[in-house]
Amino acid sequence: MRQQMNTYTAMNRKYISVLLVVSLFFSLEFYGQGQSNLSRDHNEQVTVVGSFDPVINPSFKINLKPETKSISYEVPDFTYPFLERKITTSIELQPITPVSIRTSRKSESVNNFLKLGFGSQLTPYVEYFHSHGKKKDYRMNAHLYHLSSYNNITDYSPSPFSSSKAGLDYTKYFGNHAFDIGLSYQLNTNRYYGFKPDDYTSIPSDDMLKQMFNLIWVNMGIQSNYTKGKKLNHSIDVDAYYLFDGHRTSEANTQVNFDVFKAFKSSGDMSFQHLGLSGGASFYTNSDSLGSSSDLFVSGTPYYKAKYGMFSFNLGIYFNYLSTGSNSKFHVYPDVKIGLALVPEALTIYAGVKGGLKKNSFLRMSEINPWISSTIISQQLNKEMWKNEKLYLFVGAGGSISQQVNYNLEAAFISFENDYFFINQGDLPTGPLNKFKAVYDDGSVFTAKGEFSYTLDQRLKIWVGGQYDTYTLDSLDEAYHRPLSQLKFGASSTIKKKVNVWAELYVYGQRFALEKITMQPAKQITMDGFLDLNVGVNYDINDKFSVWVKASNLLNSPYERFYNYPVQGLEVMAGISYKF
Repeated sequence: MRQQMNTYTAMNRKYISVLLVVSLFFSLEFYGQGQSNLSRDHNEQVTVVGSFDPVINPSFKINLKPETKSISYEVPDFTYPFLERKITTSIELQPITPVSIRTSRKSESVNNFLKLGFGSQLTPYVEYFHSHGKKKDYRMNAHLYHLSSYNNITDYSPSPFSSSKAGLDYTKYFGNHAFDIGLSYQLNTNRYYGFKPDDYTSIPSDDMLKQMFNLIWVNMGIQSNYTKGKKLNHSIDVDAYYLFDGHRTSEANTQVNFDVFKAFKSSGDMSFQHLGLSGGASFYTNSDSLGSSSDLFVSGTPYYKAKYGMFSFNLGIYFNYLSTGSNSKFHVYPDVKIGLALVPEALTIYAGVKGGLKKNSFLRMSEINPWISSTIISQQLNKEMWKNEKLYLFVGAGGSISQQVNYNLEAAFISFENDYFFINQGDLPTGPLNKFKAVYDDGSVFTAKGEFSYTLDQRLKIWVGGQYDTYTLDSLDEAYHRPLSQLKFGASSTIKKKVNVWAELYVYGQRFALEKITMQPAKQITMDGFLDLNVGVNYDINDKFSVWVKASNLLNSPYERFYNYPVQGLEVMAGISYKF
C-alpha cells in the first residue's frame, strides 16, 4: 500500500503575475465549473474545446431542515450564463439552498431566449430556450443546443467535435401534487486525436478514430406539496436512459425511486420531526462487441429526521441488495448526520457517517473521459462495475453571514472497493496510445474541500472553491488521471446596469498517467499543473437585445487534462442574445 500525496509544481513567473492580476478583478465574475447535459446527474461535455456553463447561487444557507420544496407557478425570468467548457471537476459540498432575495421592482418575464455565437476556433454556437404556462395549472419548457468546432490542434490528428441536444419537459399542477414528465436526446461526436501521426508508421483507420455518443433519456414523477404537517408526504420518480456509441457499446438503465415521510410533533421543543422511508430499484444492461452483462440494484432507507433547538440530526439505515447475474450480496450501511447551530444561520458544524454502492457506469465514465475505450464493459468483471464506499466519514462547518457572505468547509475520509482510474492504451500493438481503459483498485482517500462566496446585489460577486485529495491504494502507485488538487476563483461586476464583466480562473496541481505498451514495462508519467483563465463581457443594448464577447484559455496554454490530449489554445467567441 503506497501513500500518494499531491503537490503543486512550482509556478513560473508568468503564472504568478497572472494570479496577481486576477486578484484585482473584483469587477469581474468568476463562475463554477460548467458541464454539459449528457445525463440527469452528470453532465461533463464530450468536447475537445468548448466553454463553461457556470451557475453559482448568489446566496445560500445550509440545508438542515428537510422540508418539501414549495412549487413556484410564476413564469421564470431567464438568466443564462456563459458557454460550457471542457474541464471536469469533482468538487461537491453539502447540499445548499438558495435564499430568496426580493427586489424592489418586478422584472419583466419572457418566454423565449435565443443565443448565437461564433468562435475563433471555427466554433459555431446556438442555444434556444422556451417556457410558457398558466399559473397553478401547468408549465412547459423546451431547450435546443448546439456547439461544435472544426479547427485542429497543430501536429496532432484531426480533432473536431460537436455537441447537440433537444429537450422537452412538462409539469402539471393539481391540488397538492405536481406531475412531471421529460424527454431529451443528445448527440456528441469527437475523435481519438491524442497522437502525432508523424511519430508512427502505423496508425488506426479513420473509422477507429471516430466516436459518437447517443443518449435518449425519459423521466416522469409525481410529488406532494402539502402545507400542513399532518399529511403523508410522498414522491415517486421513474427514469430511464439508453446510451450507445459508434463502436457497438451500449448501456440501458431503468430506475424507480421513492420517498415517503410523515411530519409530526411529540414535544413543543421540537422544531420538526420526520419519520420516513426512501429507496428504489435500478436495472442495468451493458453490452459491447465482446460481451454483455446485467445488474439489479435495490435499496431502502428507513430514517428519522428532527430538529431540537440548536441540534438537528438524521438517523437512518441504508440497505443495499446487488445482483450481477453470477453474484448476489446484501449490504447494510449507516446513514447518520448530526448538526449543531452554534450561531444561528452564521455557523453550523456537522458530522456524519454513511456508505453505499455506486455504479461505475459507461455513461458516467464516458462523460468524464470521452476518449474511453468502447470495450470497457468486457475489460472489467461484473463486481468491478460497482464501487463500494464501505465507510464515508465527514465533518464540516458552514453558514451565512447576512445575505452577502456564505461559506462551507468539509473534510472526509472514504474507504472504498472497486474505484476506477484511467490509463492509456491503443488499438494497435505498435500504434499510438490514444484511448483509455479503466483499472480498478481498493483503498481510501482523504478529502478536504471548501467554498466561499460574497454577493453585493448585482454589482459584485466573488467566490472561491477548492479541493485536495490524498489517496492510499492497495495496488496502483498513483490515482491515475485524478485531479488531486483544484482551486477555482471567480468574480463578476455589473456596471451601470448595462455591462456585465466577469472572469474565472482554474488551477490544477500535478496529475499522473500510466503508459502500458505491449512487450514493454509500464511507464509512469507526471503531468504538470496548469492554469486556465477565462474572461468575458456582456452588454445589454436594451431589455431584450444583448451582445457578448468571451475569451477562453487566455494564457494560450496547450495543457493536457488527459495524457496525450492537449486542449486548444486561446479562443475568442462573440455573439448576440435576444429575449422575446
